[in-house]
Amino acid sequence: MGYDTQNDNTAPYEYFSILIPIIGLFFGILNYRNVECNGQMGFWKLWYKALKFYYLAVSWRYL
Repeated sequence: MGYDTQNDNTAPYEYFSILIPIIGLFFGILNYRNVECNGQMGFWKLWYKALKFYYLAVSWRYL
């Protein structure tokens, strides 16, 4: 249903799978900003937290 090993083609709906980690990243950082930082967050702190969330989202597959 997605990846075909003979033709090596990717189905178009597989490109939408990137939305799941992006939406999770958005809501995770939004919650952190509103709860922990009282609604204010600088660029570099945001960048650092985004990388941490992204690392967790990607690395869970390898555990």
